[in-house]
Amino acid sequence: MQSDENYLLYDGDCPFCSNYVRMMRLRKAAGPIAMLNMRDHPDLAAHHRAQGYDLNQGMLLHLDGRDYWGADAIHRLALLSTGSDVFNRLNATIFSNACLSKALYPFMRTGRSLTLTLLGKKKDALTRLRRNFRTMLTARRTPAERSFASSRPATRKPIHPDNRN
Repeated sequence: MQSDENYLLYDGDCPFCSNYVRMMRLRKAAGPIAMLNMRDHPDLAAHHRAQGYDLNQGMLLHLDGRDYWGADAIHRLALLSTGSDVFNRLNATIFSNACLSKALYPFMRTGRSLTLTLLGKKKDALTRLRRNFRTMLTARRTPAERSFASSRPATRKPIHPDNRN
């Protein structure tokens, strides 16, 4: 796959990802976008992993020479959606809003991880599920709140044996 070609790299073992790609209808103005299962294209997947993209945590859209990953990929795909059927209209309505895409994507990723765990597809999906849940909880905090939470001391001071009251 050449870098000037447009493609969506997704996990073909994930039923959500596979169905999403199957149902997605994109406007012809976007040009052809190849739908590629990362398991069928290990060299391309390795190339993007080397660039820092965790393809187990999100699909990657390579469009017009730029990479969009996770919530950004879903957002960009929604902007390119045709609205030709109920799925595509709903997808465009929800995910064409960048903030809503970023807010909902961690829940989608968690659902994916849980499903793959139940299907026995991934050995480390439970670890990813826990990490996704922690990410969802901390994503709601502002950077100032995260900084404050990590910098404040423990609420209980240890009791020294000589200073008991």
